Order: sequence, then structure tokens, then C-alpha cells
Amino acid sequence: MQNQNANEVKVPVHDNPVPYQDVPPQYAPQGSFPAQQVMIRQPPLTDPPRDYFVEALLVTICCFWPTGIVAIIKASEVQQAAGRGDRDIAERSSVSARKFVCLSLWLGVACLALVLLLCALYVVFLINLISEE
Repeated sequence: MQNQNANEVKVPVHDNPVPYQDVPPQYAPQGSFPAQQVMIRQPPLTDPPRDYFVEALLVTICCFWPTGIVAIIKASEVQQAAGRGDRDIAERSSVSARKFVCLSLWLGVACLALVLLLCALYVVFLINLISEE
């Protein structure tokens, strides 16, 4: 009997250089062929979710452009996903586009209110300055 450590394991070595010798002949490898890919194309969605593209353009032009640009990108993602037939991504992008449209609208309204408030304060300051003279 040979002395073996507990960590040593004997592995049988095959002298046959041919791989897959036990494979049935109908499944035997016959050279190196590139792997074939099968692409299944889904038809475009018949009832795509709303893309909010027009709203995204309007809030980009009229309200707050940084988040408006993101809304435009999300709206175009809805159109692309609907064209690919990917309902899940189209719906998620639609929700994101709506969020960014609303965010742009509210930030635009807030910026406009801030500008109007600062203009009113400036006018009041000028009126007080003129009346003191």
C-alpha cells in the first residue's frame, strides 16, 4: 500500500488524444464550425405605450432643457422598444419619459416663479430707492 496524503487524489489519465471518444456518431464533432445563431424577431407592438415625445420637446424648448433632453431620450427609447416588440422596456421607458416631462415642467415653473419674484423685488427696491430721493 502506498502512503497518500488526505489532499492527494489519483486521477486516471487516458492515453487517447482524441477527445469525445465516447460520443455517439450522430453527435460526434466533425471539425470546427462557427456557432450558429438563431435570431427570432418579434413583430412591432400593435398597441405601444404612450411615448410623450411631443411633451418632451415642448418642455425642453419652453421649460427646463437639461431634464427635457433626458425626457426626449426616454421617449425615443419607447419608440425603439415598441418597434422591436419589447413591451417591458417600452413601458419602463414610457414611465421614465413621463417622470422627466413632469420634472421639467415643474422645474421650469419654479424657475419662472423665481425669476418673477426676483424681478418684483428689484422693482420694489428701485421704487423705494427713487422715493427716498
